[in-house]
Amino acid sequence: MWPKEHGTYGEVGFPLLAALVTGEPGAAAFALAIAALCAYLAHEPLLVLRGTRGERRKREQRGRALRWLLGWSAGAVLAAGAGLLWAGSSTRLAVLVPLALALVALTFALRGAERSLAGELIAGAALVSASVPVAVAGGFAPGPALLVALLWLTSFGLMTLVVRGVARVRFDAGAALGLARMVLTLALLASLALLGLGLLPPWALLVLSPTGLAAAVLVLRPPSPKHMRRVGWSLIGTSLLTFAALLAALPTPT
Repeated sequence: MWPKEHGTYGEVGFPLLAALVTGEPGAAAFALAIAALCAYLAHEPLLVLRGTRGERRKREQRGRALRWLLGWSAGAVLAAGAGLLWAGSSTRLAVLVPLALALVALTFALRGAERSLAGELIAGAALVSASVPVAVAGGFAPGPALLVALLWLTSFGLMTLVVRGVARVRFDAGAALGLARMVLTLALLASLALLGLGLLPPWALLVLSPTGLAAAVLVLRPPSPKHMRRVGWSLIGTSLLTFAALLAALPTPT
């Protein structure tokens, strides 16, 4: 009953861990982080009950999936309730960000569109945004907390586009890979423009550099789809480097 999409572990885990490590977390921050993890783990048994993992598995594991769903859901509700009780007003408002994105992601899932590009990006945004209230509860102002979440989302979003492009190159004549190249170029130009206008702090480029370099290598010299395992490991390495860059570059909570 554990999530099968292993990349999502990083999408929810690294931002939450970064929010806890770089801030000054108290009981509210830890409770909200636990709530986010419980909600994330409740997703897999929900997929089993919906039949997304196959009708046979739905029939054979219905009871187990229901127990896991109820258990993780109860944990999420209790932890979220405790976190909101202990949190300040700014943290309570910040909770609306992941809540709204989770509802949008749920609509994609109910329509069976969670595997689409938009569905994957929305799901990634919902997972990453769980770090926003945790960061705010740990002492960050809402602005910096949102900025860090956007950096994580940009990183995961770019790699999602690149991985889809590499995986689909045999089926779409490289169209998805071409889209990834275009988005990567636009992201670089936009980052430089925002930096020049003073709207993006210099340390943000350091945080994005591991993803930018890895994505550039993959789109310029795409590996064979047979080597997707190698691409997967590169994603883990990129996330670790992004995490390290964030720890080194992120200013103290303000």
